[in-house]
Amino acid sequence: MIFLKGLHGIKAVSFDLDDTLYDNVPCIKRAEELYLEHLTEIFGLTGRARDLKWWSQERQALLCLRPELDNDVTELRVQELIYCLNQEGIAVSDAQARELTAWFIRVRSEIPVPESSKKLLCDLGARYPLACISNGNSDTVQDGLAPFFKWDLRPSVRGARTKPYPDLFVDFATKAGVRPCEVLHVGDDPFTDVEGAVGAGCQCAWLRRGIAGKTADWDRLKILPSIVLDRLEELRGLLLS
Repeated sequence: MIFLKGLHGIKAVSFDLDDTLYDNVPCIKRAEELYLEHLTEIFGLTGRARDLKWWSQERQALLCLRPELDNDVTELRVQELIYCLNQEGIAVSDAQARELTAWFIRVRSEIPVPESSKKLLCDLGARYPLACISNGNSDTVQDGLAPFFKWDLRPSVRGARTKPYPDLFVDFATKAGVRPCEVLHVGDDPFTDVEGAVGAGCQCAWLRRGIAGKTADWDRLKILPSIVLDRLEELRGLLLS
């Protein structure tokens, strides 16, 4: 653990989800592969439509056409499905696309959250109001994290913008009845979490390389957080001692 600015006056704590409280990499990889298999079974996909790289490229093309979808990964997946299958000559209704996206989210939310993360959240929640602030669409009811958070804050096409925009951080401070400077945000991403929290006036604990050691390191850091964590459990000594 490294103190860069120190912590002071913490009254509320927010957490990123993916790669902060659990290892998201295998969860997403498995979900994407199973989703493509599921779509192939339903629509008889062939050729490029069975290549995850093609779907990723087309997602970026769609975002160029409809940049507002970058604020809502669930709506993006709905529209991506319609957009991509249309290129393959397959018509998909909005209702069917939403049903298939819900299927993906169920598979994507089959997350083995470490008991250590749950125990830490339980203990912190007894002293601080907690929120999760995530750009993703994991279902915290399904993965068992919902009981630990008073607020589950996500961006949307018609609502708050994605991190690193300040919207979600400021929303949490308002809901918790504190000033942004009294919020500590904990996350692994140097851009969405560190730049987002600091830019919103919050304090930030950066979990370097994430909970499984797979995400960004020092070379991606552009703005200094308050502290750098090597392990999530280090928060216990900082906030509960």
